[in-house]
Amino acid sequence: MSLCYKSDQARYECFVKQMEGRLERAKVNETMRRSILEAKEELRFELMNLEKKQREKERKEMMKKVEISRSRNISNKGKKYSINFGYVIEATP
Repeated sequence: MSLCYKSDQARYECFVKQMEGRLERAKVNETMRRSILEAKEELRFELMNLEKKQREKERKEMMKKVEISRSRNISNKGKKYSINFGYVIEATP
């Protein structure tokens, strides 16, 4: 029979021996878990900002293209026309 089962005191001492260091390990694991969660949150925030910046950049490029197309809205005949879905529609006499 094992020494841990001889008496209540022996059983308690075996239990205490098994539990040694568990609190410290739990604290270390908790700090590691929190730091990982904070790093993930920071990366998520940076990624959201990066996506937002990318969308803003694409929007600015599109607006530049629109302005360029608006500034060139005079046909070869000197008459104004409008741009519909990228096609030039000119009225024929």
